[in-house]
Amino acid sequence: MTYTPITLEQQAQINRIRLGYGSKTAAWHAFHSLFLWQETLKLSLLLEDDFFAVRYGAKGENAYFMPCGAPEKVLQFLRRLSESGKFRLFNVCAEDKAFLEQAAPGAFRFRYDRDSSEYLYDIQKNTDLSGKQNRYIRRDIRSLTEAHQLETEPLTQQNIQTARQIVADWFHADIRGEIIRQAELNIAEKLFQNMDALSVQGFLLYLDGIPAAVAAGIPLSDTVFDFTLLKQASGEKGLGTFMYYTLMQKLSGAYQYLNAEEDMGIAGLRQKKTEMHPCGMVDIWEAVYEKA
Repeated sequence: MTYTPITLEQQAQINRIRLGYGSKTAAWHAFHSLFLWQETLKLSLLLEDDFFAVRYGAKGENAYFMPCGAPEKVLQFLRRLSESGKFRLFNVCAEDKAFLEQAAPGAFRFRYDRDSSEYLYDIQKNTDLSGKQNRYIRRDIRSLTEAHQLETEPLTQQNIQTARQIVADWFHADIRGEIIRQAELNIAEKLFQNMDALSVQGFLLYLDGIPAAVAAGIPLSDTVFDFTLLKQASGEKGLGTFMYYTLMQKLSGAYQYLNAEEDMGIAGLRQKKTEMHPCGMVDIWEAVYEKA
């Protein structure tokens, strides 16, 4: 089996396979996720007309994403892996888990991966801030708008240098150490360099005339938008909440759901994403196969 780097030329084929056979709400099998993260996670691709598999080098030997494609091709691939003994599959969603349990009863050991499970928001419901459950969101937005002049503009090639500066000044940059910081910077830069090819949509926020935050994402399907990038150059209270709300306002009418991706087990991020009232989760598992 020959694995290759992930290139822009493969975008249409990968997304066609994903939308035909995979989850339309999960982000990790989308082309843009594979393309943006391939260096950081050491990903490589096995691509056929109706099937693809991703080798997950950052997790060591015999680690892969859950393969995506025609069921008979997926089973054939898994049989080949099983010949060498133990292997691990990552980014296994509920439908994938059911498929594996039916295809090979008892062969896989599953571990629920809460840190990698993705948050889904109903865009129309989340732009309606009425009701008691939204009182803290209303409070954060009101305190920000009363204290500052806020302006937004679409993310374009003309203001991309401003977006780059916001990312460079990202006030959360050192929370998880220099390695993670550098990975985040590299992924953001790759997104900016390939904005048009990846169909990136986003906006900049100015706080009292000063660039303060950038939000951007990429469509997963006709109904789901993937929130790929949020970086703030200011620690102003309520700014993150305002960015989520404003993005959903801008997407309202065009998409039904926002996938805000995973929280990576970061307590503050989990709290923020939970406070925004997701309508559901894309639950993710790791599946481990060990030959008896």
